Amino acid sequence: MAVEAAPESGRSTPGGPDAAWSDELLERELPEAPTTAYVPAPDEAPSLVGGDSVGGAGDDQFADVLERPLDDGGEQAAPHTRTFDAQSGFSDTQANEARSLEGDESSRPGTTRRSGSSRRFLALSVTFAVALVALSYTGYRSSLRMTGGASISPQQRSPSQPGYEAAVRPTPVTFLAITTDGGELRSLSVVTQGTGETGGTIVTIPSSLFLKSEDGKVRIPNYIEAEDGMDELQTELEASLGFGMTDQLVVTESDVDSLLGGKPLAVRNPEQLLVDFQGVLVPQFESGDVSLDPGGLMAYLNYLGPEESEYNRLNRQQLVLERLLALGADGFKPTAPDDNVTALAELFTALGSGEASVIQLPVKEARIGGRPDGGTGQGASFTAPDNEAIDATLGSIVPFPISGFPGQRLGVKLLNGTNQPQLELKLASDVVNAGAEVKVVGNAKVLPQATSSVAISLDASPEEREQAQRLADALKAKLTDQEKLGEDVRAVVVLGQDQL
Repeated sequence: MAVEAAPESGRSTPGGPDAAWSDELLERELPEAPTTAYVPAPDEAPSLVGGDSVGGAGDDQFADVLERPLDDGGEQAAPHTRTFDAQSGFSDTQANEARSLEGDESSRPGTTRRSGSSRRFLALSVTFAVALVALSYTGYRSSLRMTGGASISPQQRSPSQPGYEAAVRPTPVTFLAITTDGGELRSLSVVTQGTGETGGTIVTIPSSLFLKSEDGKVRIPNYIEAEDGMDELQTELEASLGFGMTDQLVVTESDVDSLLGGKPLAVRNPEQLLVDFQGVLVPQFESGDVSLDPGGLMAYLNYLGPEESEYNRLNRQQLVLERLLALGADGFKPTAPDDNVTALAELFTALGSGEASVIQLPVKEARIGGRPDGGTGQGASFTAPDNEAIDATLGSIVPFPISGFPGQRLGVKLLNGTNQPQLELKLASDVVNAGAEVKVVGNAKVLPQATSSVAISLDASPEEREQAQRLADALKAKLTDQEKLGEDVRAVVVLGQDQL
């Protein structure tokens, strides 16, 4: 059935653009209404990256550039994950580990502007971390790319020789926002791409996410965009997530309509969704197959029913993004291919042409207002980035991140000090997870070296020394001083035999 834009719900929710932090907002209670939450049962849960083929084909794509083969990784199951493959579509996995973990108690580079419950929060953050274990090799393998393999030490041009160094091409990361034609934010995500611009990962961002600005303000995405614009939203998102983005793409409902050739988007909706229309709850979206026209699509992306968790909205956004990935595998035929539409088509075609995944940002519960002990009328619950989980898994989906602003990540030269080929590439994610931005990779001049080391530039700031110490601690290496380095590379990391 064609779904036209019914009165949109969610405007008075934390995700709405009018969510200023007033006493009225903080003290209001949810209305009495039937729960229409979309929380899939375990046997029906749509999966978010699945490990069809964690090792295997694809290594040759960059082995020819590096002149060294990578070892295949073992196959690993990913709980609550879904991977899209251009040949076989989406594959689901539901690992038993998810159930056991859920109950366990134990100067930013110039970018191209192309204009619930606590248990639920904890469970999904843990699930995200476990899911990315399967991504760690696949994403690493598909996202590594040297700048043409060009040596930056001319006297040593073979990647197998001591002293060889090569500049690293940052992982492409796109800030993707979908808005109504009136400019109201409806979906926010971060998209990473792999080798050859095919495949990648879409990380969905809750619209009620707490983001903290440099001046200490704590606001949610809709409010930031409405007050200060999309560029400021990207800036605050980068600061909160701990890495920068190489591109920005903001598209409207008309752009999406053009992308789909003026046809509605078919989505299988798991459950009937109700909306309050003049005091009466009426169906806005029936369960089963629905066809979403532009207005209906925007309402579907924004829908949040009574007593629903923000995750339910993200689940529905995931369904839409997965449909776009599936359509992208066959290519789009836009009706009005302007720059925005063309960029969106290229992005989803590239993602859909390879192994692509949709996952949710790991978050933790946060509160605003009221007393620390909470209780009725004592503030409201929202979401905040789970920086510990993000830091621990970042290298899996963004193998070579950039800094969102100068000094956000420590620029390092990562060198292999062993005789094991490509150890520096295999351990790059560990270095990234410790807060580094890998600028150069290669081999140490003297091979092999027994122990690992981290050398910080003599003119390093206290903040840079703190970052270097964190990196040294992660590698169980000694921190030393080195002669002054350049502005980009602030530390040199040598991986020794102790890392084998």
